[in-house]
Amino acid sequence: MKKLLIIITMFSLLITGCAVGDTADVDTNIHMIVTKDFGNQGIYNEEVKLDYEEESVLELTMKNLEVETAYGGGFVNAINGIKSEFTGLTKKKKTDWFYYVNGILSEIGSGDYYVKDGDNIIWDYHDWSIRTYMTSIIGAYPKLFINGHGDQIFPVEIYYTKDYEEEVKKLEEFINKESVNVEVKSELLNENNRENISNDNVHTILIGNYQYINEIKYIENLYDGGTTNGFFYDIKGDKIDIKNFRGDTVKSYDKGAAISSSLKNYGSSDTLWIITGNDNKMISKAINIMHQHPEKIKGMFSAIVTEKGVENLPRK
Repeated sequence: MKKLLIIITMFSLLITGCAVGDTADVDTNIHMIVTKDFGNQGIYNEEVKLDYEEESVLELTMKNLEVETAYGGGFVNAINGIKSEFTGLTKKKKTDWFYYVNGILSEIGSGDYYVKDGDNIIWDYHDWSIRTYMTSIIGAYPKLFINGHGDQIFPVEIYYTKDYEEEVKKLEEFINKESVNVEVKSELLNENNRENISNDNVHTILIGNYQYINEIKYIENLYDGGTTNGFFYDIKGDKIDIKNFRGDTVKSYDKGAAISSSLKNYGSSDTLWIITGNDNKMISKAINIMHQHPEKIKGMFSAIVTEKGVENLPRK
């Protein structure tokens, strides 16, 4: 089903028409980021403004960047001269532009998605030739919990192991403060509530040592999918292997923690966020980034946190 989502996103980006609404009376705050190679190369990172109460992602992008379209004007073929290597070419390479609103890969064309104040738009140019599905990314955090995606805004539940209670309380306070209209709660992970992690219509944040959380069948099945499910790290005891988008190991760390996100269901925007690793200190550091320095993961697809800092995943 996730493969179908990518195909739909690639080939159904047709505009239904440019909407012209009333001029916006209040200041808006739309953050637009443009990157290449799954967030590894930055191209554009600016606050942009709405001229009208209703503007699409495509309209905003065309207003602020150099955009070339195809398929009747609705498919973004190039941004700032970086062109699709698939559309209209004899020798095709599956490399194109994809857009995310508040961290979720949209299922509709950019001309049909109308943004609202506070949204975060990320365009990324990347290879889609293999079964690598990044349908939910962390680089717009915490906007998904505040603005949702489309019309879907869900409550947030945090499940954690006992080593991280202090950090989790601060994380809960931060998300509550940022998303005042969204219910946020945290709960110590135990045998009775671990199945709640897969619940629909809620964003779940799971925090714990990899060895423990991987005993949960739902989590084990996700990790078995590896890069297919958007996980670009492999934790094996005292080593964390870091992968590129093809699933090849490109680097290893003795200690570290990962921050990742994946969709729970096709056609919805409820997500599972996982903060895990093989070292308690690094896991605590990752949680602290989430409530103290969320700007450190801005624009990233997922992240590895080590003593050296924070790196985007997948690696090049």
